[in-house]
Amino acid sequence: THTVTHTATHTATHIATHTGTGGIQVEYDPMTVAQVNTKNRLGKVDGRYPHWVAPYDHDQYERFSLIYYQTEGQVTPQGPA
Repeated sequence: THTVTHTATHTATHIATHTGTGGIQVEYDPMTVAQVNTKNRLGKVDGRYPHWVAPYDHDQYERFSLIYYQTEGQVTPQGPA
């Protein structure tokens, strides 16, 4: 789990050899974790909430992620995860 200092939501995608979906999990509140599928598609999450990569078998499969985020400029109000 980590947080990043940035000013708005971020957009993410990943390419992987694993089967099924996968993506980013975001802590919406202490009892709720939202999952956004980013496998071979773009997903938008607010990375100012704690977030992490959804589980996958990293010993058997490869995964490469590309994340776009803003670190300067006007701050977008924090909304839903």
